[in-house]
Amino acid sequence: MTAAVFWTLLIMVVCWLPMPMFPIGTGGEHPKRFPHLDKAVHAGIFVVFGLLWLRVIPGPRRFLVVVAAGAALAAVTEFGQNLPIIGRDGELTDGLFDVLGVFLAYPLATFLFRRVRDEQPVVSITRA
Repeated sequence: MTAAVFWTLLIMVVCWLPMPMFPIGTGGEHPKRFPHLDKAVHAGIFVVFGLLWLRVIPGPRRFLVVVAAGAALAAVTEFGQNLPIIGRDGELTDGLFDVLGVFLAYPLATFLFRRVRDEQPVVSITRA
């Protein structure tokens, strides 16, 4: 669970980093070579968020919990970017790509977790 909590806190810190402190300047994308790169980054960050939380939350409804938490985190981080002290622009499309990333985590988690489970060694119990 510590990795999921760490990743969540890292998302908040990076999303709320004031623009003057942002290491790559204004948005960090190269429109001619990589249009909408920031949207792919948003989705990718939240795919990792989804994978980490799907791994630690038990139960059949864990996907709903993770989607709700991811949507809440997306909304909070985007609204927080609009605070004057942050000096960044929260965008609805960024939040939508965040939620898309959480949704994409589910099929990926299903594939990865099944594969990890299938590769676990089987312990044989024999009677002597």
